[in-house]
Amino acid sequence: MQHPFDAFNGRILVAVDGSDNARRAVAHVAAVAACARSVQIVLLHIISEPDPDYFASPADRLGWLAKRRGEVEAFMADYTQVLANYGIAGDRVAVVIKERDCPSLSECIMDEMQRLEASTIAIGRTGLQAKEELLLGSVSKRIVHHARNCAVWVVT
Repeated sequence: MQHPFDAFNGRILVAVDGSDNARRAVAHVAAVAACARSVQIVLLHIISEPDPDYFASPADRLGWLAKRRGEVEAFMADYTQVLANYGIAGDRVAVVIKERDCPSLSECIMDEMQRLEASTIAIGRTGLQAKEELLLGSVSKRIVHHARNCAVWVVT
C-alpha cells in the first residue's frame, strides 16, 4: 500500500494575484517550506487581459500588458522577499508569469501544476460573498473540485 506522503514530491505551486489572501498563502507555504529544505516553490501569476475590443490598437494592448507585467513583477518581488524572510533561499523559488492561454484561470493553474509536476497547489481565497461566487464563480473552489493527484491548500 502506498503511503500518503509518497505522492508529495516537494514541489508546491502557489497561484497568486496580488491580494492580501495571496500574500497569506505565500506566508503559509513559507512557514511549511522552512521546515523542509527539499521543498521547491513556484510562484505563479496568470495575466488575464481584457477583451480585445477593450484596446483601441495593438500598441495599446502591448502597453497595457507591459504595465500589468510591471505590477505583477512588483508583487512577485514582494512575495519572494516574504519567502526569503522565512529563510527560503532564492534557488528554491521560481517565478512564472504567463498570459492567460486557456478558458479559465483555474484551468491555467491546473495545467501549470501538471506541467511542473507539482504535488501541491496553494491559493488564496478571494473572499467573494455567496451571491458573487454564484455569479462569478471562484477559482479556488473550482481548483478544489477539479484538481486531481495533488493536495490543494486554500488560505483565507
